[in-house]
Amino acid sequence: MITIKNLRIEDITQGRLAGWSRVVADIDVENMPNPYHNEGNQIYFATPTQDKAMLSRSYDAFLLIPLYIAMSYKQDLHICGKVSKRLYKNITTYVQSILCDFSDKLSKVKVSVDGFSDVDSHTGGGGEL
Repeated sequence: MITIKNLRIEDITQGRLAGWSRVVADIDVENMPNPYHNEGNQIYFATPTQDKAMLSRSYDAFLLIPLYIAMSYKQDLHICGKVSKRLYKNITTYVQSILCDFSDKLSKVKVSVDGFSDVDSHTGGGGEL
């Protein structure tokens, strides 16, 4: 199983990314080799600090890449947080089927989340609800 948890926004003040901010999630894996060997099993999206407002406190951005890896290793995926209900439905209904059509090495997996965010209340955007 792959578990994504501990979502947070960090300002980086030292090293090669000094002056940047990032939204970070921790990733734990069980029953498989660990594909995340960077900085303590983390995945992140970074932007210059002046653009920090663009970073989201949603787990939505952390769903697709771990999903592909979970499907590749035939492991379930759990998000210890909330995701968009629309994204969850699309991942479980359509995206996994599309990815499986793309590669015979992928298998559908169980995706579970702790709940759903209310970001679906807007009327813009595409996709199913």
